[in-house]
Amino acid sequence: MSICLYQLNVEGLSRAKSDVIAILLKDHNIDILALQETHVAEADSPRLKLVLDTFPHSQHRPVIIHIGLEVPIITSAPIQRWNLRRADWPAFTAAIKETIGHLSVTSENFECFIKLLKKIAKKNIPRGYRSSFTLGWSPESETLLREYETLGDPDVATAFLESLDSARRLWWTEAMENMDFTHSSQKAWNLLQCLGGAAPAQHQTPSVIANSIAGQVLSNSKTIASHSTKREVKTALWVSLTQCAPFSSLSEPFSRAEINTALSATRGGKAAGVDGILPDFLKNLGQRGRD
Repeated sequence: MSICLYQLNVEGLSRAKSDVIAILLKDHNIDILALQETHVAEADSPRLKLVLDTFPHSQHRPVIIHIGLEVPIITSAPIQRWNLRRADWPAFTAAIKETIGHLSVTSENFECFIKLLKKIAKKNIPRGYRSSFTLGWSPESETLLREYETLGDPDVATAFLESLDSARRLWWTEAMENMDFTHSSQKAWNLLQCLGGAAPAQHQTPSVIANSIAGQVLSNSKTIASHSTKREVKTALWVSLTQCAPFSSLSEPFSRAEINTALSATRGGKAAGVDGILPDFLKNLGQRGRD
């Protein structure tokens, strides 16, 4: 059995050159391609190995070795989030105080109240997302990277990578030590899901479906009852209605003390509900907004 080895020096591997190499590999039945890119840095520079997809019309998969320093970059999802740490809460409360008086306290104005909160929040609370970031990045990393780009010293590159590794190791240690499932397990489970340690959700088909429950309720409602049973049910219903108070405390409007107690017990930094309003918005309404 013979193996055909092909050695080639290429200055910059482009798509057009890849097509030419694919034709050569196919025409000459090349088994192994030793590809070397010319005009690169010295051999002591850091390297990054990257395995690409197959060449067009070929079964070969090229391997590109980048000579130089490669900084890992994490791309985030383009989902805007509120930056509550930089929120101007005094201005937010003052804006609520000036504009909330135009809305009457009725259920019909709930949507207008939600839109008003979001409009004022956009003016006083930063909102956005980071398109990309590097974990463990610091001013020291920035200085070392600029120095490496200027001098090209491998020792500087080593110091730069070590600074990133130490920062990530410190972040990992703090994350593990501060992981707590007793109060709020959201951060802990998010970390486990990112690491791939969380078990995937398994969907179990229930043994009793909703149609069976609805059918059983319908059949029970069609049960033929005797006249005495009907009389007893009507009598018990009449007694219950006569003993009820004309106005219950549950039907009364919320008092100022109840609202203050509920908002004081609400924890900040939690996720928004269906309406998209964060608990921090409600906690900073001010006395005029709560009234």
